[in-house]
Amino acid sequence: MKFIQLFLASSIVEFEQERNELSNYIRMLTDISVKRDIYFELTLCEDLSNAVAKDRKQEEYNQKIRDSQYFCVLFGRDAGEYTIEE
Repeated sequence: MKFIQLFLASSIVEFEQERNELSNYIRMLTDISVKRDIYFELTLCEDLSNAVAKDRKQEEYNQKIRDSQYFCVLFGRDAGEYTIEE
């Protein structure tokens, strides 16, 4: 099976509905593709633990992004400090 890692980031509040719709689409695509031995592994920014980290928590997000094959970020009128860093 081929695994394709995707990371989806955005403002947690501003784009909640859009992230949900996009993640539902990717999960539907996975259901179809798995029959062809392709699995889309989707990580949403809110999926990662908010627990206190040994290092800066944003570094864990950044590492997960680097480990992903595809990174998608949704921007609105403004982008926060961490979204810009990602």
